[in-house]
Amino acid sequence: MAGTDLLVLNGGGSGGISEYTTAGTTVNASLISGLNGPVGLAVVGNDLFVVNSGAGSIGEDTTSGATIIAELIPAPGGPNVCG
Repeated sequence: MAGTDLLVLNGGGSGGISEYTTAGTTVNASLISGLNGPVGLAVVGNDLFVVNSGAGSIGEDTTSGATIIAELIPAPGGPNVCG
């Protein structure tokens, strides 16, 4: 959750993150897009951490969708080792 909204991971090859109210109303269907095989996310304060298994990394964004660091933690060994 980000505030009172839900963040939903849209997995797959070029996935993203959508934002909805707890009533199911779409706030932003493309809050974050262009992710490479996203498989997990965590919210800490106003920061959002996303595991991109296709890229083999963890990125950091804000809960408003702005990229802070696209590849905060690169995975040793390259792609497909984070999932």
